[in-house]
Amino acid sequence: MINQFRSQRITFVICSLRPGGAEQVIARMAAYWVDKGWDITILTLDNATGEDIVPLDGRVNHQALDAVGQSPDLVSALRQNFDRVQRLRRAILASRPDAVISFIEMTNVLTRLATLGLGIPVILSERSNPALEPVERTWEMLRQWLYPGADAIVFQTARAQAHFSQRIQARSRVIPNPVLPPTYPTRPKPKNEPKLVLGLGRLIQRKGHDLLMNAFALAAATDMTGNCKLLGKGKRVPSWKRLGIPLWRKTLVCDRAFICLGRSPMAERFWRRRICLC
Repeated sequence: MINQFRSQRITFVICSLRPGGAEQVIARMAAYWVDKGWDITILTLDNATGEDIVPLDGRVNHQALDAVGQSPDLVSALRQNFDRVQRLRRAILASRPDAVISFIEMTNVLTRLATLGLGIPVILSERSNPALEPVERTWEMLRQWLYPGADAIVFQTARAQAHFSQRIQARSRVIPNPVLPPTYPTRPKPKNEPKLVLGLGRLIQRKGHDLLMNAFALAAATDMTGNCKLLGKGKRVPSWKRLGIPLWRKTLVCDRAFICLGRSPMAERFWRRRICLC
């Protein structure tokens, strides 16, 4: 499907490149292949560019299709999704790819529809566990119907893979997220500086921040001193407070936009404090 021994043209498709885990993975894959001399295009359905997205290698071609919007009713939703599929199909054809790699469930469905009949190999990547983050029934039916026609499907865990039919599992692989070594140099830690445990991610139930806070409480109950800090955006803070988690007052929650540590000047400050990223 993808020949590692000759130059390829690869087109990625994702809803957005705003800072997030899947977006970081695409940026890293694109940088890896563009270093090999491959032509890499990333198509996003939204309109975010520049400082609003994860850092990209300058040799990567990013095209924002501006095809995201709210639908007030079923007819509008059908019309908008038809337009998205047509716009995406034209962009894929214009990029002349040897293969298309799509990330995240609803974008995967749109990509499969957009590539029907084109004869281009398509790889779909699921980035969450459907049992923990179910989609609407219509999207689930489309996913189960369209995924078997993909050349390959990638799951991050065997549990996510098990959610799907045997037909889909037979065409799939489990590939966990990469873990890259930190780029910041190790520096001596001041003797009296408190430890800081950082949880980075959307403030939603499936991210497991409550597990992190309970684990931190257990560690802090021994001889560990320090603080736990959560960075993310979401609506879980009130319910977490009601849980009565020990040492909640030592847990600082920043309910704001996701921070891209690869670009932010906060990154080095965090790294100097020997943070655990969760």
